[in-house]
Amino acid sequence: MTIGASNQMIGQAGLYFVAGEMCRRGARNVVFKKDGRRTTLIIGTGDGDRLLDVQVKTKTAGDWQSSVKEGGEPSRANGFWILVDLMKTVETIPNYYIVPDAAMRKIIREDYEAYLARHGGERARNPSSKHFAIKLKFIAQYKDRWEQLDLL
Repeated sequence: MTIGASNQMIGQAGLYFVAGEMCRRGARNVVFKKDGRRTTLIIGTGDGDRLLDVQVKTKTAGDWQSSVKEGGEPSRANGFWILVDLMKTVETIPNYYIVPDAAMRKIIREDYEAYLARHGGERARNPSSKHFAIKLKFIAQYKDRWEQLDLL
């Protein structure tokens, strides 16, 4: 991505990278679904039997950003998170981390609970914050795990 790209532009680029990669890997249909501020991808598998509900998070540096609220929400059937690392350069192929929805929500919930336990049950800096940083160490095992989607 070019320097100066807004968070919205970076997020949109991630959506298009994932949509293109899904098509390349055999998805039958890719639909962008806008729900408030969030856009998810609805993916039709190559056999036409299933729809996947994909939440995309994109970054160019640091960690991916989310909310602790995500850890408390119920898992989505056929849901996945695809975390895209654009690494600040146009010349680089993005890194993709394909995480099942239930696993991502568990990561958020458990890490946040551990954080609160270390800090006496309250956030250290801003008790009202709902921010959650998705660190690479949480999701490294999901790098390029496209087979989980069973697109073909």
